Amino acid sequence: QEELLDIWQKTRLSTLYVTHNIQEAVYLADRVAVLSRRPGRIIRILAIDIPKRERGSIEYSAQFTDYVDAIWSLIRKDAEDALREGEG
Repeated sequence: QEELLDIWQKTRLSTLYVTHNIQEAVYLADRVAVLSRRPGRIIRILAIDIPKRERGSIEYSAQFTDYVDAIWSLIRKDAEDALREGEG
C-alpha cells in the first residue's frame, strides 16, 4: 500500500484499483465506487476526504472508521447473502 502511494505521489496519474478489502480501499482511494453483488452495479461513490498521507494517523482514525463502516453498511446484505449461498 505504501509503495502504491509512493508511486502515485511521484506520478500523480489517475489509477483504478480493484479490491475486496474495505480498509484498503479507504486507505488508497480518493473515491470509492461501491458495487452491488449481482449484477455488479455502482451503489454509491464515496469521496474519501482524508489527506492521503494521514490516513493511518490517530488524528483521522475516527473518520477512517466512519468511511469503512459506511461502505460495510452498503454491502452487508450482499455479503451475508453470498455467505448463505456458499453454505447451501
